[in-house]
Amino acid sequence: TVFGSVASDPTVSRLISALAADAPAALTAINTARAAARAACWSLADSVAPDHDASVAAPLIIDLDATLVTAHSEKQDAAPTYKHGFGFHPLCAFVDHGSQGTGEPLATLLRPGNAGANTAVDHITVTAA
Repeated sequence: TVFGSVASDPTVSRLISALAADAPAALTAINTARAAARAACWSLADSVAPDHDASVAAPLIIDLDATLVTAHSEKQDAAPTYKHGFGFHPLCAFVDHGSQGTGEPLATLLRPGNAGANTAVDHITVTAA
């Protein structure tokens, strides 16, 4: 196997239950680990890292973009969309790598389908993540 042994179903179930018991703490831990991994990767990338040479004159561009995701059945927090569908309207943040590369996903905020495209609070939330 590529990744070695996998956890048993009961082990995974207990882990998910433990994480769900304190979701805010779990999300904080995940976000902290993700930020540390990104910092380590960007540090190793040195002069080709997205934040290399970022300054007031040449800022690091964070692109916020929302998209519609259709839910084909009743799902938690799914709602009607502005395009008369039903599902979600997640807001995503990407690092703009410029003409030399593609965007790197930074964070995604899962929102109901009826969430506004230009909701300032959501933009702040996904940018802070």
